[in-house]
Amino acid sequence: MSKNLVPLWSVASEVRKVVEPASLGKEVFHYSIPSLDEIGDGRMESSYDIKSAKLHLKGDEILVSKLNPRKSRVFLAQKRDVPSVASTEFVALRPFKIEPKFLFYLLSSEMVRQTLDSRVQSVTRSHQRASPADVTRLQVYVPLIEEQRRIADFLDVEISKIDQLIELRCSQLVVLRERYEARIDQLFSSTVNMRVTRLKRLLRARPRYGVLVPQFTDDGVPFIRVNDLSDLEARSKELLCIPKALSAQYRTTIVREGDLLVSVVGTLGRAAIASPSVVGANVNRAIAIVRTKPGVEVELLRQWMLSKSFTKQALEATASDSAQRTLGMEDLSNFVLAWPIDTSTQRSMVLDARRIEGDSRTMREPVSRQLALLAERRQALITAAVTGQLDVTTARSGL
Repeated sequence: MSKNLVPLWSVASEVRKVVEPASLGKEVFHYSIPSLDEIGDGRMESSYDIKSAKLHLKGDEILVSKLNPRKSRVFLAQKRDVPSVASTEFVALRPFKIEPKFLFYLLSSEMVRQTLDSRVQSVTRSHQRASPADVTRLQVYVPLIEEQRRIADFLDVEISKIDQLIELRCSQLVVLRERYEARIDQLFSSTVNMRVTRLKRLLRARPRYGVLVPQFTDDGVPFIRVNDLSDLEARSKELLCIPKALSAQYRTTIVREGDLLVSVVGTLGRAAIASPSVVGANVNRAIAIVRTKPGVEVELLRQWMLSKSFTKQALEATASDSAQRTLGMEDLSNFVLAWPIDTSTQRSMVLDARRIEGDSRTMREPVSRQLALLAERRQALITAAVTGQLDVTTARSGL
């Protein structure tokens, strides 16, 4: 393959124009690290809800996350009918001497991931950042334009096959999740030793939102985002940090042991119980802090928040939201549920719920392992193609 080693800045320019989203109109398409982690794309948002300046995009930019580059967050921004912006946590590159799709695959390769990971500035594992210069000065192989197109076309086809398998496995996880939710609903549908009540009757105080506009720092208060709730204990050592002064402004959502953290913006109903490892952390705007009264089994309440009953009420309460679903704290407080009338019934139900959750986990684990293997295969194929280790004119992915 004909190729040349060149600095990245010679084929793509860095986007540096920063704007206040409110100056672009009522709504913008916003690329943020949380949204890309959660749904793999940006999302429509009210420009007035975005309180910090953002990179102004035109479309066809490649976004490379500066934050924790070992996770290889790379995204190709599409041209849209509405203004688009991106978090300044990204380096946005506009190709001018290279095919955008080829550059996307190139920057998604293992070679680039490892190089950027080796140049991070922070000494803490959870707050590592690459600088824009680390990205723009990358020495990359750039084949002739015809070869770039062949590689991009080949990867479009082959990566699509892998993505279809990934989507299938994800669908299996959704089915398993629905089965789990149905069993939890059945657990709460018993009429023995149960009474119908509102959530607020079980709480010390009304739930509260977290930090509206986070600012990140290497030395501060650990900060919990929605994606962290899926495995909070495992992620507790890699949480981002916000300044202590900012956390103090939101002192009512500083996490205490036993707090129930539940997602209330975008994806609704993810829930986790705060262990000692996250005490003193704070949470973002998309998470509500729920504190129960003495005698209320918080583990059982967490299980109910993962049920279809909770989801149904959450969807009804946010049905009129235009940009993204945002569950109000008054609505949440007034959710209706069936709750045990005594502590012994609560404890018995906790044991039943844990058994249901364990069964579900056992069924999910092999599917999750297959997803991990597919992701590895995807990365390896991209790397081999863009580095010339794979002749795309004769190669097949083997899928």
